[in-house]
Amino acid sequence: MNEVLYETLQQLGRKRSQNEWMFLNPTTGTRYMHRPKLMGTIGKQAGVGHFGFHAIRHYVASYLADRKKYSITQVSRLLRRQSKAITERYLQVVDPQLRDVMASLEEKSHTESHPTTSGAGIPFLNYLK
Repeated sequence: MNEVLYETLQQLGRKRSQNEWMFLNPTTGTRYMHRPKLMGTIGKQAGVGHFGFHAIRHYVASYLADRKKYSITQVSRLLRRQSKAITERYLQVVDPQLRDVMASLEEKSHTESHPTTSGAGIPFLNYLK
């Protein structure tokens, strides 16, 4: 996740009126099930193209297991999955040799894009930095 996408999601999180869902449907009072225009707009603002809600879930699961070394059981519970096997499908383990390459791409992307802002963040996104 590059810094611009991270900041875009942070800004959206600061505008939330509740803490359970990142994208709350004001009509139903629960999460959105499908918001292709919203996700397209966020991706465009961040300069990363279109992505979906599941891309965020995959990233969070992979990040927590790979970088933060949480167990599959813990990640599975966070994702509200009953089966660890399904959680394992979410995990996209990053080759340790590619971490430096990815970090340099994120640095380059960040320096060529908008500067980040500080402020209160989204609880689960704070774990992503």
